[in-house]
Amino acid sequence: MRIDADALALFRAWTLRWDRLGAQIVNTCRIWIPGRPVPKGRPRAWKDPRSGRARLVTPQATRDYERHVSDVCSRVGVDVPESWDGIVMGAHVCSVHGRSRREQTRGRAALQLKGRHRADLDNICKSVLDGVQRSPLMVDDSHVVGLESWRMIAPAEEPRVQGVLLGLVWARVAGL
Repeated sequence: MRIDADALALFRAWTLRWDRLGAQIVNTCRIWIPGRPVPKGRPRAWKDPRSGRARLVTPQATRDYERHVSDVCSRVGVDVPESWDGIVMGAHVCSVHGRSRREQTRGRAALQLKGRHRADLDNICKSVLDGVQRSPLMVDDSHVVGLESWRMIAPAEEPRVQGVLLGLVWARVAGL
């Protein structure tokens, strides 16, 4: 699949940066999360009639997507470091969108960076990281010290492909 090859090249270039920073990479993994990426929704406030206290509730679509990400990540067999002392984490999020009618009629054949957006990329990253945090792959998203994200358009021969290619890196930084 072409998406995998292009995203793999971005992931390799990204992991080389960790090497140049002097980090010793403990483990890496790449996970394909199928489906339309859902950005993190704003919590809605409502007043509980019984207690009179205000409550914040995350939208159902966001909770469902985070649960989907967690389920996919839970099925991945990766050796996660047992001790988090001196271990930092990086995430590479490559969000792949299906083609719109306008993009299909223009005849763009290759996988391309997406200029116009439907959802904020930073909010997609938030919902993906919150979903990974619910899985055994991450204890807390405060361990993530590096985050790189891309938004891409699926190639013309695969117009229905949508999802997120998530790359995770666990590294030990010298001096920690």
